Amino acid sequence: MDEFAVNYDPQSDISNNQFCFYNTPSTQNYAPNFGPNTAMLLTRNGQKVYHDSKIGSYSTWSYYCSAQFIGSDGNRLDAGVVEMHGYVDPPAFDSATFSPLPQHGDNFYSMKTNIQPGQFPQYFPGEIKWRASGAQWPAFNYTNTVGFPNRSVPQSGDPSISTDYIFQASPVANADSLVLQIFGQRHTITKTISADKSSKRFTSQELKK
Repeated sequence: MDEFAVNYDPQSDISNNQFCFYNTPSTQNYAPNFGPNTAMLLTRNGQKVYHDSKIGSYSTWSYYCSAQFIGSDGNRLDAGVVEMHGYVDPPAFDSATFSPLPQHGDNFYSMKTNIQPGQFPQYFPGEIKWRASGAQWPAFNYTNTVGFPNRSVPQSGDPSISTDYIFQASPVANADSLVLQIFGQRHTITKTISADKSSKRFTSQELKK
């Protein structure tokens, strides 16, 4: 039985693989913490996801917007209604809309949207505006003139646990960092590099954990 299966039993017959079950790896919320009394406002050009259906395979691209507000004790604070300006589909319509980010139980704000083949391209303005109504964290208005980052795609092949893996990705000029993630049955490995870089080493020991 495969030791990486969800229902792995070390006492089972190692040659019996017919009852192995596996998790489908999925992306996790990425939330860098910059310490007490700091805010994080994140726009992330996420990942390409492949799907299988009765009519064939297709792909979608995911985008993320996230926010968190850390108090003096290191815990997340309630900032009221947090909104980001603003994506519409397509840009011919009003681009001045603010989209509220759903607030989760731990005061983490996050929103995800997907693009499927045949849809208009998702539109993000050249500058991104944020605002919050305020609660434990005070109200604010903030404008980021950098805009939404372009896409970065992997350039390297599949990783192997037998050797170190060099994760190569295309650099992005209008982002501050690239988040590289490898998803496995047991855990997810996340590393962050500067957006003008293109690779990061994942050791075989990290991949085997």
